[in-house]
Amino acid sequence: MKNWPFFLLTAMAFSLVLPPGSTRAQSPSPAVRSVAEANNAFGLDIYRRLAEENRENLFFSPLSLTTALAMTYGGARGTTAQEMAQTLRFSLPQEELHPALLGLSQELMGSVQGQGQELSVANALWLKTGLRLLPDFLGLIEANYGKEINQLDFCQEEVSREAINSWVAERTRERIKELIPPGVLKCETRLVLTNAVYFLGEWIHKFDPQETSPDPFFSGGGKEIKTKFMNQTGSFAYGEGEGYQVLEMPYQGRRLVMTVLLPKAKDGLAGLESRLDGEWLKEAVSTLKPRQVKLSLPRFQVDARLDLAKHLVAAGMAEACSARADFSGMTGERNLSIDSVLQRAWLKVDEKGTEAAAATAVVVGLTAAVKPQEPVVFKADHPFLFLIRDRRTGAVLFMGRLTAPEPV
Repeated sequence: MKNWPFFLLTAMAFSLVLPPGSTRAQSPSPAVRSVAEANNAFGLDIYRRLAEENRENLFFSPLSLTTALAMTYGGARGTTAQEMAQTLRFSLPQEELHPALLGLSQELMGSVQGQGQELSVANALWLKTGLRLLPDFLGLIEANYGKEINQLDFCQEEVSREAINSWVAERTRERIKELIPPGVLKCETRLVLTNAVYFLGEWIHKFDPQETSPDPFFSGGGKEIKTKFMNQTGSFAYGEGEGYQVLEMPYQGRRLVMTVLLPKAKDGLAGLESRLDGEWLKEAVSTLKPRQVKLSLPRFQVDARLDLAKHLVAAGMAEACSARADFSGMTGERNLSIDSVLQRAWLKVDEKGTEAAAATAVVVGLTAAVKPQEPVVFKADHPFLFLIRDRRTGAVLFMGRLTAPEPV
């Protein structure tokens, strides 16, 4: 029997801006912590595979990809389900996994409430007109991923493409406008699953635009790019290990942070990436301590479009993307397989909101208990790795690398 294709499409956008607040600390449940760790391990694996493919700028969302694949995993059976669970690092049974992912999304979205920031996670299913889902699968999706379930005639490719792209654009504040390119949807398409993650936040330690100045960024191979660097000296969580420096830059509320991993050698990014896994990341983060830092970080923007199916096959999900796939938990028939997994991501890092933020930078700037030291220099003037993560659950929402900022 012919396997009809379905698609996993993930989109996310990230930008920096506006006001303050605080969050109340509480421990996540063991189940939420389990899915957060699975998300990180899977995301780091996919990052390494993407990084090996080229040496350009890279940005994607492990959280968005994990969520979209988890929705699909809910309908997988047999060895297809076993392969997906192993690849995605899922250790919880299905009846615990999906509520735990819902709990993680709620935990993350709740972390920015009342702070003038925004974090949203949205999901939707797009079914071929007339396709019937099994009540159990439909109930699982509605209970854990939302009730946005729509019918489309995929034979009308442009109409269907416009409907899905418009949904994504609306939920990413128009940052992602063209998730699905022409030629992806076909009359044979039966199902599209989408996830969109959007975050809008503001640094606690804000940069003064008047301190921004051009400097060379050493992108490798002797090439220098004249780049605008944001500069400040203040108290940050700082650490270092063999061949790298690590710096944590908190957003308002201190719950969400950007973690920057900078190789000590200008050509050291590939070596750092080769060591990257969940345990290494935990070790790097464990070295963080309050320290006066002379920080220099480039302003940058990344717009990435990724086709991830081949990387998922290489990571262990071969059956799900083949004619042998078993997604009978969706429709009762074994005639569906994954055709494409697409993600588009957008990131902008700059000094926006600095006028309202100058006082906050001073408040957090010094720690009285630390013996006076010369500020350590953290000059990100060569390729580096960065992650946007939640300190409480440990979940990595976004990650990427900068190898070549836009020239001034």
